[in-house]
Amino acid sequence: ARSHRLPRLPGCVRVLVSLGGGDHEGEWRGVLESLATVVGNVEIFGFGSPRPGAYAGRHEVRWLGTVDHPAEAMANMDIAITAAGSTVWELCCMGIPMVVRALAENQVPNAQSLEAVGCAVAVWSDSATERAAAVQLVLNDASLRATMSARATELIDGLGAQRVASAICEPIGAADGAEWDLA
Repeated sequence: ARSHRLPRLPGCVRVLVSLGGGDHEGEWRGVLESLATVVGNVEIFGFGSPRPGAYAGRHEVRWLGTVDHPAEAMANMDIAITAAGSTVWELCCMGIPMVVRALAENQVPNAQSLEAVGCAVAVWSDSATERAAAVQLVLNDASLRATMSARATELIDGLGAQRVASAICEPIGAADGAEWDLA
């Protein structure tokens, strides 16, 4: 999926907002409110469900809805604002710097771990000011974004399924690529 990256337009930052499939209307409003205060030429792309309500901020919002190939959409983003659910692992593989927030108790360990290894900045409250500060920090610091991207791709290289398949096939003599039949 990394091969889907497109060149960037000079001076324009693309921000992906992905909050999962739950009904997080209040969270969407909070994210959009915080982005309204972010300085710079920003394009906001949203995907997932449900579609957020009206937005009267200063930046353009493009709603992508539910996408069939999220990696292709992610590949075109500079940063992501995301729930700390399973989407973060694909964002890591893509090397996308993140601002994360745990929207459910089971997401707290993800947010803590990603922040600890330097892949993300975690926001721990629903404060629009705190979220905006985190986004502005990541947007303004190219060195931080590069470090976050490198650490994310070190953490998740996209080859896990291949390693698991090799580990399963090796004991039965199929790891060398030999043809075999499961029937």
